[in-house]
Formats: sequence, structure tokens, C-alpha cells
Amino acid sequence: MVTLLTDAVRQILQLANAMTFTVVVIAYCLTLLSMIVLPLRPHFGRHAFWGGAFSNAVFSYWLSTEAASSDARFGFGVAISFAIILLFLICFAIGASITAFRERREAVTLRSANLLFAIIAYVPAPLILLFPLGIFARWNGIFVFGLLVLLAAALAFLAFLAAPGRRKSPPFDRFGLSCLTLSATLTLSLAIAFASATAVWAEAERTAGRNPYCLQSGDQPVTVMLDASILTFREPRYDGKSPRYLRNHGLLIVDAPEGRRVFNWSYRRAKFVPESLYDFSSPMERPRIVCIPSLSLKPE
Repeated sequence: MVTLLTDAVRQILQLANAMTFTVVVIAYCLTLLSMIVLPLRPHFGRHAFWGGAFSNAVFSYWLSTEAASSDARFGFGVAISFAIILLFLICFAIGASITAFRERREAVTLRSANLLFAIIAYVPAPLILLFPLGIFARWNGIFVFGLLVLLAAALAFLAFLAAPGRRKSPPFDRFGLSCLTLSATLTLSLAIAFASATAVWAEAERTAGRNPYCLQSGDQPVTVMLDASILTFREPRYDGKSPRYLRNHGLLIVDAPEGRRVFNWSYRRAKFVPESLYDFSSPMERPRIVCIPSLSLKPE
């Protein structure tokens, strides 16, 4: 069962990597247009514009920093980064002008309009913060999972029970659908993170075979499966101060009969690969091995 789940996660990750560029471009264009189009509709007001602007700000920050750090020789990355920021500022200025000066018209709020607002405002930003930006990199896995579970549960509670008597149709008003959408986004993120942790855990055992092995995240040994999820089992956000190749998401240390072998987890390939900083020529760049290999990863 675990092997089937691992293989399924690997195939999903590989498919996601192949589709990432197309999906990101389409999503970014749609969120940019939302800042201009939604304020024109009678069912949306200033809140719709500011919700879309926040999602676009997070989106633009991620894309611009990725572009700027991807190329340091020809300057194409910096040019793309500048174009992304400029495009965001133009759309923001147009949307802000429409929001400030258009005539206010009363309209019955539709449930579909509330749901559309919730998706635009509360789906892209959390996913980008949790996965591409990796705000919980190297954190304690149990703490991160517990925090996200509590947030998802609290949001669901607020959707149904917040402000009793002052809301017309909870949880399907704008506030309720916003809370439910954000709660669903966090729940989906938790499911993805748990599946990735299961895949790492099973792949470590399969790669090590019958040899003693251990997992390491940064300078900390990994003994709890939740520490091996995509939320925490990863390098912190690239700061541009060191080469990109001097980075390891997580290490698998295997004491094989022919000697110690160190693998690095690759999210792009969804498996442990033999290239790691442990084999780097400069001793100053090699990671310090702190975990102790054993015949199994014993949860604490």
C-alpha cells in the first residue's frame, strides 16, 4: 500500500513539474485581470479589489524573485522580474482607479460571486506561501501540521458560527465562503504535505535496502515522518547570497558495505539522488552529518 502511494505521489509530482509553467502563467494572468475586471462588476466592491491585490502581490513577489535569481550572466532574469513587477503595478493602478472613481451600484450579492471572490483572494496566496516560498522550511513538522490543522478548524468554525444573528445565510455569505475556502486550501495543503512525507519515508527505506540509514533535514535528524513533508523537509528560500547548487533539501545517509553514501532528496524527480553537498570538493561546504544510521527510522 505504501509503495503504491509512493509511486502515485512520484507520478503526480512529475506531472505537476511538467505542467507548472503553463499553470502558473494562466493563473497569474487570471489573477492580474481580476484586479481590473472584478471592480467593474456590481457584485464586487473595494474588498474584491484588495483581496485580488494581495494575492497578486504574493504571486508577483514569488515570480519576480524566482526570475531574478535564475540568471546572473545575461540579465534576462532581472528583465523578466522587472516586467512582472511593472505589470502588477499597472494592473494595480487601473484597478485602484476603477475602485475609487466608479459609481457605486447596489446589487444583490450572489453566492457564485462570493465563491469567486473567495477563490481569488484566499487560494493562490496560501499555496504560494506554503510551497514555492516555503515559509516553514526546517520547522518542526508536528508543530506545523498542528498549527495548520488548528487554523483550518478555526476557520470552518467561524464560517458557521461567527457573528450569529448578524449574517443572512451562514456559511454561504461572503465571510462564510471566504473562511471555508481558506480552510479547504489549508486542508488540501496538509493532504499534499502528508502524501509527500509518506513518499520520502518509503523512498528512504527503498533506497537504503537492508543497510543502516537515517534522514537529516538541515542540521537536525529526522525521526518523525511529519518532519519529512514538503512543508519542512526543504532548503529555506533562496536568498541569492550563495550558488543555487550549494543546496540540499534533505539528506539520506546510508552505511553501505562499500562505505557511507549520502543522497539528496529531489522534489523534481521525487526520489533520492546521489548528488549532494557531501561529495563537494570544498570541506567548508559539506554538511555536517548529525543523524545515526540504523536499520529503520523509529518514530519518536
